[in-house]
Amino acid sequence: MAGGGARMGLFGARSFIGLDIGSQAIKVVELEGNGGGFRVLHAGSGPTPPGSVREGTVTEPHVLGDAIRRVLSSAGMRRGRVVSAIGGQAVIVRELKMP
Repeated sequence: MAGGGARMGLFGARSFIGLDIGSQAIKVVELEGNGGGFRVLHAGSGPTPPGSVREGTVTEPHVLGDAIRRVLSSAGMRRGRVVSAIGGQAVIVRELKMP
């Protein structure tokens, strides 16, 4: 891409943060578009606060948010676009037929 450097196609972002909130741990990785691939800029993890996530549902968002901030900070990350996924019972899938 002339004058623009590598682009990843994710909403036009050059870099983004991947976030995985598990029942035991919070994992983060910051990736940057690098030609045709990706380069890891930062990565980190930390414990999910006990009781903040129950059966796949966030029950204490402020406690969990503070823990995510700590993990991002300890990994040397600042603000950025975040990509995450929702799994488990919180997901509802419907099949639609469109004309």
